[in-house]
Amino acid sequence: MGINALLPNSPLTIKNVIAGTVILLTILVLALWITPEKKEDR
Repeated sequence: MGINALLPNSPLTIKNVIAGTVILLTILVLALWITPEKKEDR
């Protein structure tokens, strides 16, 4: 809902795609970065 308010022109725009990509990459990086630390502690 918030995205539509910021981008009323269309539900899917370059900004929306970039934002989604950045979020996915951030989650993957954090997962790969945190996992080895847990293994070391264990």
